[in-house]
Amino acid sequence: AGYYGPLCALRCPVDSTTALVCGGAAQGVCDDGLAGSGVCTCEVGYGGSACGTACPTSTTLGLCSGHGVCSSANGSCLCEGSASLGFWGGSSCATCAPAFAGSQCTVQCPGDVALPCSGHGQCFNGVMGNATCGCMAGWAGSNCSLECPGGGEAPCSFHGTCHLDAAAAVTYCLCSNHWDNTTACASCLPGWSGSDCTVLCPTNS
Repeated sequence: AGYYGPLCALRCPVDSTTALVCGGAAQGVCDDGLAGSGVCTCEVGYGGSACGTACPTSTTLGLCSGHGVCSSANGSCLCEGSASLGFWGGSSCATCAPAFAGSQCTVQCPGDVALPCSGHGQCFNGVMGNATCGCMAGWAGSNCSLECPGGGEAPCSFHGTCHLDAAAAVTYCLCSNHWDNTTACASCLPGWSGSDCTVLCPTNS
């Protein structure tokens, strides 16, 4: 046992940890004998050419946290990814895939799966998350796709705050001092001047 080939001179793969063929009977079995291929068939929960790699297992949730299957090729977890079973991720399938949230990882973050929050924010994902977006400065909306006046690089020209009109799905600026809302706070209101728009222009008497 443990050898294969026409002369039974070829050794089946040996696991370096256990020093046994295919890791031993508990981990795998070799297709040995004269007509054998010398390939290990791993038991559930083990992978690799010599079945020497154990898949991540939780004492409470089981193999791959109960949300995936063990790959016999390399002993890694292949996590579930469906609307009915959830979209799981991580090395042990214990957390949600990046664009999903909720206790069962079935709630998708706003935006595209490949680009949650439109690439302009961070989704509160994971099993404790609620799949809402926290937008970067200069962006707004449920999926962070609405750019503030002045642009994402300089929202409201840094002279005001950007706000969202959710009903109209548009953003607008509330300017500080006497900056002009209609110019994204880039210039002073008529009658005002100065570097911070606090100087009242003289009036003709």
